[in-house]
Amino acid sequence: MSKAEKVHRVLEELEGIENAIRPYEYYSEEVTKALNFLATMEDSLRDPQKADLDYVLSRLTQMENQAIQYRGYEPADEALRHLHEIKKILGKG
Repeated sequence: MSKAEKVHRVLEELEGIENAIRPYEYYSEEVTKALNFLATMEDSLRDPQKADLDYVLSRLTQMENQAIQYRGYEPADEALRHLHEIKKILGKG
């Protein structure tokens, strides 16, 4: 899979995370922070040729560590599934 294809698939997974957690934005400051973080990650992937996939993966691993605290809640579990898929796409999962 080319780098551009990987970036496209990662962006799709990030959108899945956004869709899972956005309804909870007004209930938790953590969700607002996560959405801002996702926006930053998406911006860093806008140009697939310049995208640093190792950096994105390391930052998303930090997000995963945060989300694990909320395991058992449906939005967190869905976010974790998407994060796992991103690792697979990037060959680290």
